[in-house]
Amino acid sequence: MTVNYLDALIVGAGFGGLYTLRSFQKLGFKCKVVDKYVDLGGTWHANRYPGVMSDSYSWMYRFSEDKEDFTTWPYTRNYLTRDEILHYLNTFVDKHSLRDHLKLSTEVLSAEWDSATQRWRVACSTGQVYVVKFLVTSLGLFGRNKLPDIPGLVEGNFKGKVMHSAAWDRNVDIEGKRVGIIGSGSTGIQLTVAVAPRVRELRSFIRHAQYTVPAGIHHVSPEERQKINDSYDEIRKQIFASNTASGFIEPTRASSSVSPEERDQIYEQLWKLGGGFRFVWGGFSDLSTSVEGNQAACDFMRNKIRQIVQDPAKLDVLLPKEPYARRPPCDDGYYECFNRENVIPVDIQATPITQVEETGIRTADGTLHELDILVLATGFEAVDGPYKAIQDGIKGRDGESLIDHWAEGPSAHMGIFVAGFPNFFIVNGPHVPVANVPTAIEVEITFLTDLLRDKVLNGKSNTVEITPKTEADWIQSCNNDTAGRITQGVSSWTTGKAKSDKPPPNLFFLPGIREYVARAKDLKDNDYPGFIFT
Repeated sequence: MTVNYLDALIVGAGFGGLYTLRSFQKLGFKCKVVDKYVDLGGTWHANRYPGVMSDSYSWMYRFSEDKEDFTTWPYTRNYLTRDEILHYLNTFVDKHSLRDHLKLSTEVLSAEWDSATQRWRVACSTGQVYVVKFLVTSLGLFGRNKLPDIPGLVEGNFKGKVMHSAAWDRNVDIEGKRVGIIGSGSTGIQLTVAVAPRVRELRSFIRHAQYTVPAGIHHVSPEERQKINDSYDEIRKQIFASNTASGFIEPTRASSSVSPEERDQIYEQLWKLGGGFRFVWGGFSDLSTSVEGNQAACDFMRNKIRQIVQDPAKLDVLLPKEPYARRPPCDDGYYECFNRENVIPVDIQATPITQVEETGIRTADGTLHELDILVLATGFEAVDGPYKAIQDGIKGRDGESLIDHWAEGPSAHMGIFVAGFPNFFIVNGPHVPVANVPTAIEVEITFLTDLLRDKVLNGKSNTVEITPKTEADWIQSCNNDTAGRITQGVSSWTTGKAKSDKPPPNLFFLPGIREYVARAKDLKDNDYPGFIFT
């Protein structure tokens, strides 16, 4: 066993962990990043399925502070592929000389706070132990795959290839094969578009038909790139003045403030422009709060689907029947895929999957859907799943387990702090702002480093934590943000209601970037009320 003494240990080498490492080094901290994967990238390392890409614009899906990077980084399209994102992160690491501070293929087995020494003791799979003043976890929202509870699946009944979308085997040849995809969220949509032209037959098993809008993918011309580069200062200002940091300032107008004809014209413009976030938040302010406004958006999109999908039987499966209230995906020809004879949607709301068998999937109507390859685009045990995967857990003051602390659902004050867990900071976890992820990480780490600079550096204090009341008030505030929202009536991981037996509180900070920055400033200006510094 080797014991390493550091100022900080950061768990996770994705966007959040790497940005934290760079920011902590600026504070003069001696720190290290550990990650269970063989390479950096976090979620983007794990997810390598065909068609995977960002759903924020190429010039937005990055850290905003580096103007040189913004204006010189090469990208060919207005959305980034996985490989481009990994290239960006590797370049960020090398530019800031971070690579020597990464310890990959290293999984955290346990982390425990020692009140006597005021240090975290972290044990890893390599046999190394880290004793650190600060522990930061940046495990991402999607660090633990979720498998569907289908008889015969885990028993291995199917004799073909089974793989989760986040564990895609690139050695598997899908050409000319019969492929089944369970799941029709963002991943299922991207996969369908990518594999439909390549396979003999594709069966898409759909429980909830999705509203998805065109991504508007196009190659960025030299003229467009120059215009983007010239707008750097304006874009960066806009990022922090918006709610979602998605490339526009969200309007304040309600859908009821215009005529039905004007409303549809606006939706038509958004449809042609492309982007799921822009469609939801770039047209009107009330899609998530007004039943009538949401219904109008649903009607518009259903009409679009009717115009695209030619087969009435397929159309019946693909037309959404619920409100437009889940995470808004975008696509590069999803509905058009179902005009192909080899692409068949299967309604597993009407005819649920009853059994995985040797040659395929059996549904409740008795049909055996014969397959060569089964892909599980079934999502993740989001937000707290990665923490449940830590072998012996994270234990704070008095040995309290983080998972036990989160019995009613994961939470973190300002998306960072947990009561009873001194010097423990979460990045891109529960109550992160609903926004473009790199920007959300930026505002979280900016607040955290400001706090450490103000209250900890130069021996001002040794520990940082929040009071139980601060945590309780924060949870209540975040829950209040969901009041009256249509999302509460739809089962989705984003609302914390993906499992009927687990109704946790709201998982995100819904007011977004602008309000988060304002609250961070208010806390700083008032000397961090609700915090304990010792």
